[in-house]
Amino acid sequence: MQKIKSDGQTWYVMRRSYKDNHLYVFYTSGEMFTYRTTTMAYAVLLYLLFVSFFHMIHYRYARKNTEYIEK
Repeated sequence: MQKIKSDGQTWYVMRRSYKDNHLYVFYTSGEMFTYRTTTMAYAVLLYLLFVSFFHMIHYRYARKNTEYIEK
């Protein structure tokens, strides 16, 4: 992906080859990063749920182990 500035606007260019042809796709900076914030928020949420789940499992086993040792 390349970044191009023209007439005060920022464009992002993606180039792909298909057989003997070169395909170019141009995106404005607004179109390129439209879903970035939402995607990052979901990724952080999933990460926190994942970490919380394993932390909860670890806490339960540690508590059971402590109860077993105290008996």
